[in-house]
Amino acid sequence: RQMGNKFIKKSDNQKAIPLLKKVVRLNPDDADSKYQLGSALLAKGSYDEAIALFEEAIRLDPDTHEYHFALGVAYEQKELFGKAITSLQKAAELNPDNPDVYYSLGVVFDIKEKYKEAVDSFKKAIELNPKQADYHQSLGFTYESLDQHKEAVKCYKKAMFCKKSSF
Repeated sequence: RQMGNKFIKKSDNQKAIPLLKKVVRLNPDDADSKYQLGSALLAKGSYDEAIALFEEAIRLDPDTHEYHFALGVAYEQKELFGKAITSLQKAAELNPDNPDVYYSLGVVFDIKEKYKEAVDSFKKAIELNPKQADYHQSLGFTYESLDQHKEAVKCYKKAMFCKKSSF
């Protein structure tokens, strides 16, 4: 598994996937191995395989928020937005301090035109990590969808400030 993880970190999924498949075959009850393989497959765009592995990891270890988060992202990629929301909300319930979960929820709510929920999710992400420019920018886009242009401009300015201060 260490070799597979090493290749994932290098974004070399072509080498990681066969190694991780072997690990999963040898350790069929290891939720984390299924998660690692699912993550590599998700990065490759093999969404159905990734979803099946994340679901299996959750069956084996239902309290690990990363598994629910990854499943939510995979569902979002497959445009199964209702399932994405359910998985991401479970991830947020299990780890309420992860801003990326709230950001991802905001993205899905925005796609579904549930703008109030998107605003709330983006604001929570910003509360947890106020220096992330993408969070402010996405909140600005959502405010534009609500015709709240002054609020949108404030968000864009904050996003620009975050980008400048990160250099």
